[in-house]
Amino acid sequence: MNREIEVKLPLGVDLTETCRRLEQGGAVLERPRVFEDNLLYDDGALSLTRAGRILRLRRTSPLPSHPTGEAVLTYKEPVPGAEGRYKVRGEIEVKLEDPEALDTILRRLGFSVVYRYQKYRRTFRAGRTEVCLDETPIGNFLELEGDREAIDALALLLGYSSEQYINVSYRHLHEKACERTGREPGDMLFEGK
Repeated sequence: MNREIEVKLPLGVDLTETCRRLEQGGAVLERPRVFEDNLLYDDGALSLTRAGRILRLRRTSPLPSHPTGEAVLTYKEPVPGAEGRYKVRGEIEVKLEDPEALDTILRRLGFSVVYRYQKYRRTFRAGRTEVCLDETPIGNFLELEGDREAIDALALLLGYSSEQYINVSYRHLHEKACERTGREPGDMLFEGK
């Protein structure tokens, strides 16, 4: 199991300016903008959610290297004693050839989709740090993943301080945004998708 260390940062400037800053800071575009559709599964008792675990099926829109798109199954779990300004989780990912078959298997095992969220994502590499520029229905964010020192150095280079780090999931951010507006949380989807 890999250990994932990441933070999100709110984007206060436009996306073009953020891309320019990343490239000026030495980041290299690894994957152009793709659409991601994410499904979170759980059983009827919500035992995964209650334990802080995630079982996610992510599908991305077609890419030149993958004309049919990509699909990845991800399992994440909390890492004991990993509280703090970073989001730290154990993670296992598997690329899938047939996401529909996996969906059928999960449903027959008693799992169902408990949350769905969408985003557009560009992926950069800056040294030891993966940088994702995410456009979501609740706003735009940078997600920095790597070791703590590399995350801190890149965030500082981009003009952020550790006080601006967000260490929660998009689901949590979506629920908080809905609380502020008095809406029911539901799924986090773009209109018409």
